[in-house]
Amino acid sequence: MTYLMTLPESQNPSLYLLSALAQSQAAIFAIVIGLNSIALQQTATNYSSRVTKFFTNDSKYLWGLFGFSIFYDLIIMIMLPSSLTKVHYIPILLAILFAMFAYNNMIEYIHENITVFSDPIKFIYKLNENNNVGDEHDDIKNVEFFDFIVGSLKIYDYNSYKEGLSLYYKNELNEIYSNKDASSNNHEIQEKFNYIISRFILIGDISISTRNDTATLWLVESVYTIFSNIQDKDRKRQYFVDSLEQISEFIEHCAKNELEKATISGITGIYNIYDITSDTLSRAVILRALINIGKISSEMKLERSTIEAITYIGLLIDMDLSIKNRMEITRKSLTAIGFIALNSAENKLEAPCEKALLLISKFSIETINQRTENTIDSAIDIIGKITIPCIINGFKDCVNLTIESYQILKKNIKKEGSRLELIEKIEGWELRIQEKKKEQY
Repeated sequence: MTYLMTLPESQNPSLYLLSALAQSQAAIFAIVIGLNSIALQQTATNYSSRVTKFFTNDSKYLWGLFGFSIFYDLIIMIMLPSSLTKVHYIPILLAILFAMFAYNNMIEYIHENITVFSDPIKFIYKLNENNNVGDEHDDIKNVEFFDFIVGSLKIYDYNSYKEGLSLYYKNELNEIYSNKDASSNNHEIQEKFNYIISRFILIGDISISTRNDTATLWLVESVYTIFSNIQDKDRKRQYFVDSLEQISEFIEHCAKNELEKATISGITGIYNIYDITSDTLSRAVILRALINIGKISSEMKLERSTIEAITYIGLLIDMDLSIKNRMEITRKSLTAIGFIALNSAENKLEAPCEKALLLISKFSIETINQRTENTIDSAIDIIGKITIPCIINGFKDCVNLTIESYQILKKNIKKEGSRLELIEKIEGWELRIQEKKKEQY
């Protein structure tokens, strides 16, 4: 065999051509596979080890093609005589054609694989093309997308991260709507949406752990885009309310880790996705979610997100007051808003403190005749307690707002002619505020 592969010049040059062709094919193929392995290793390390299945699936055909072409050359070399006739040149010509065909497929392979592995954006679209091939279970579908997104996040590849998020949810949603049986089953679609949201939040937990505010912001926006793509408003509200608990907990987690951009986006999304004209119970759930996020934001001294939360809480209440089927303003809600204002005052956040005080004052006026939970009684105490740290920190606008609020409350109580004992309580707080002002100034 060694003799045949190194034929002397005295023998037929066609046999020497076959020898050189077989050796060159083997060498070039080895180089290509080596380069592909390097690119594959880098991609697998950075993004997902599961990309190896693409390499094995796509390379089987090329391995077979080059193997057949090389062994065909060697077989022809062995079988052909040293002195060739015109008939013998037919298999030699076929060997050259096979080699050309193999090289052409190799060029396509390089373009489709090595360039894909070296370019994350091309790679994510490759994943999109091959997604779910052979997968039968929901828990393993789109797993390569998930790995890619997490891998992009870990190496701060934000362009790939954003593109991965977009393709991931589009692929999941297309899967829902392409399934005619599932599309007619509201419960099944709802479960699928909950699954998608939970997967996104899992990615978000990873971005939070790295304290990456920008990446977390993009994820929050992607979550809300999923709901925005639902055309049926009733179905959108239903899915959103069902997913609200895990979404609001995630936004609270963002606030706890001082990721203010993501927190603000989360607050805005909770309010904007929801339709205020829907049922009272759902409005109360939205209100609690915004209040909880606002409380954590004020505790973490996040001024902008605290203002955002108070703003939308106020809008929610104002719009609710214009609806016949109102949600009842509870003592618990009032106390929670009071905590936001008190935290803001103690943490020297004047703007959110002032907005919260104004909101509580509105609460107070609306609940003068609400006796079920004695809300007005609590409101008077809450306003007074908030004002004390405002005086200490020199928040003069907040103090003036309290004085004005108490004056308006007394006027409305006298006008209603009921619960006049509340006036004594207000005057008691006014006296304490004046004394505290004298001590401080």
